[in-house]
Amino acid sequence: MLARLVALLCVLALSPALVFSQPPPNLGKVKDQTVYAPFWSLEPGWSTHLEVRNSLAEKRVTVTPVLRQFTGREILLTTRTLEANQALEIDVEQEVAKAAPELSQRVGAYGSVLFRFSGTHTRNIYADSMVYMPGHPIAFHFDALMQDANFAAGSQESVWWLPTETASEVLIVTNTGDRPVQGAIELYGPDGTASQRKLAFGPGQTAKLDVRELLRSGNIEGAFGGLRLTLDADGGLIQVAHIVYDEATGYSAIIKPFDRGAPTDIAGQQYVAAMVALANPDPALALPEKTVLNPELLLRNASAGIRGVTLSASWREGNKWGVADLGQVQLGSNETRSVDLSTYQQDGIIPAGAHWAAVRLNYRGARGDLVAISATHDPAFRYVLQSPFTDALSFSWRGSMWSVDSTHNSLITTGNAGDKPARVKATLRHALGSYELTEQTLQPGESIWLNVRQLIQNQIPDREGRTIPLNTTNGIYEFDQVDDDMVGFLYEGKLILDSTYGRATYGCANCCGYDALGLAPNPLGIAVGFSRQDEIYVENACTGAITTRTSYGFNWATGNSTIAGINSTGLVSAFTSGQTTSAANISLRTPGVPFCPQQVQQVSNNVDAKCAVPTNFRKISSFGSPDGKLTITYAWDSSTGVLSDLSNCVISEIVNYPTSNSTYIWPAPMVQSTPNPTVVTGPGSSGGFADAHIPPSSFATPYSTASFTANQVYRYTCSCANNGNPVDMASFTITRSVSQNADGTWRYTITKSSGESHSRSPLP
Repeated sequence: MLARLVALLCVLALSPALVFSQPPPNLGKVKDQTVYAPFWSLEPGWSTHLEVRNSLAEKRVTVTPVLRQFTGREILLTTRTLEANQALEIDVEQEVAKAAPELSQRVGAYGSVLFRFSGTHTRNIYADSMVYMPGHPIAFHFDALMQDANFAAGSQESVWWLPTETASEVLIVTNTGDRPVQGAIELYGPDGTASQRKLAFGPGQTAKLDVRELLRSGNIEGAFGGLRLTLDADGGLIQVAHIVYDEATGYSAIIKPFDRGAPTDIAGQQYVAAMVALANPDPALALPEKTVLNPELLLRNASAGIRGVTLSASWREGNKWGVADLGQVQLGSNETRSVDLSTYQQDGIIPAGAHWAAVRLNYRGARGDLVAISATHDPAFRYVLQSPFTDALSFSWRGSMWSVDSTHNSLITTGNAGDKPARVKATLRHALGSYELTEQTLQPGESIWLNVRQLIQNQIPDREGRTIPLNTTNGIYEFDQVDDDMVGFLYEGKLILDSTYGRATYGCANCCGYDALGLAPNPLGIAVGFSRQDEIYVENACTGAITTRTSYGFNWATGNSTIAGINSTGLVSAFTSGQTTSAANISLRTPGVPFCPQQVQQVSNNVDAKCAVPTNFRKISSFGSPDGKLTITYAWDSSTGVLSDLSNCVISEIVNYPTSNSTYIWPAPMVQSTPNPTVVTGPGSSGGFADAHIPPSSFATPYSTASFTANQVYRYTCSCANNGNPVDMASFTITRSVSQNADGTWRYTITKSSGESHSRSPLP
């Protein structure tokens, strides 16, 4: 019979917590953010409103709008805190009356706008400035964007357009950086003839350039042509706004500049204009009866070679839609050409009754080689409707404010610019809740079209049976492609209609991509002989949501395959101790630049392959039983922090007795024999055991004094440690004795060199 018992057990309450993967520390990290709108004005006859939306799904955001005067002087406006998904408007006239009353309706009261806030990304908020002439149908909408360092590597390409003799055209250039910038503006006639003027901008300064005057001084004639802004070789941080308006007729238009990349970056390019009004006006526009519109496009080739541009239009006529192939236009170097879409309606290529089209332009070249402007107008230029061309596509959009009242309505759209069906969710938010339309599957070229006034007035229920309250006047919108939450190919657009003037003001949204992605946990600790999953984490730049997207990873690899390997799903296996790296590619929408391009990015991690061995061997408790048994509980940890990593390890307890005999006979009066040595083993992953030091099975009489000492060793054996040889963790002596008490009775005592002792007294 054994005189001792080691009961191996998992000491769960005392073992380290299981290690779960945590997002990389750079995800969700809050820091100071700034986005910039290129223009505000309170000069005589002008007014400005600001708009801010918190796109974070669960967190507040505090925003401080700052007006920069054209000189670079900063004027702080009231700081505001927005709840999750809240939006608000700010009247700049009212704010300036408190902060800088000397600027109101004064010459020189213009510049740029900064929106400063603390967040994880610049797209946590959507912000814009709306500059308009009160009492006139002239208004301009400018998105607030992050600083774009990419502009330093190329140019800003645009067109100039003076359709009437009384039209004014202004190029507004802002240096958002903190150092001076120098550059040049080039103007081209319709045939490509050019003139140039040098420019210089101090830190934070804004300049307004009179394009008509620049054309006159450059002897350039015509109604339209090309415009290019370049910076000197060291570059800078510049924003450009380009506007045309005519106080005599009341029309206004924004001419969107295009960032042009390196000429060597040749690839297939696509622009989409989401809401191009066609010749037959939609009744929702509330234009005078018998108004006929001219849907005009201005196309400019900004490159040195010939560019062929393929045109197509996804048209809408009520609930009917279709895709029309509009053929190809060949543009010479720096040529600007007008394309009249009404001719395609007259020829039956686009149905004559169609009201709207999403126009797509495709060409092969560098980004920005093509400049495209949409401006639908009546012959007298009393009404101008615009839809900007953009190459921004995404799986998710967080939009600006919509407005509905007695004189305003909002039309909102999203469409599928991809080559596969897309399942789309559309949501309108308002002060009292959300309105979610039933998800729709859009075929390539198909779109969702929302007339917000009709939804409210007709009390049309959403997917949950909810309606928007009749007294609701504003809210925000968002679109999500639910069957592709990594890349997506949705475009979007919004028009706010003003029946007072027959004006339609275009509004935009933020494309939402993923930012600050990484692999985790970092470092990835793995026990030799085991495997552990690398996880790809991404952060939605708009909503702030942090999620795993491991299944989207591809081209998984490790830096040293002799230390660790990795399979096609990111499962890393450690072969031997050492440090290496793991990496994967992932394709997603990247919000690091304004248009959320689809990019393949690499994520990486540090891999620490370790031999998992027991560590921190320690006593937990001890207690004695009336029969003389002494029980001591021990526990240990894994050097990797995960007990299950010790499943390749064996824990042993070895007791050597005083003789060399294979069986040790205990000295009388203790009646017991024990294998010599006594060996007990168990799995290392148990995390602990209770070592029961059992007394003799009986005592012989008459009693007499006796004792002996055994040597005890606790050790582990792990296949990856010490070449598979045992490693001692602790050693003790165990002394058992029988002795006489002062009253003549006898006692049995066990004493361990670690300080534990227990007796049975008196012996029977």
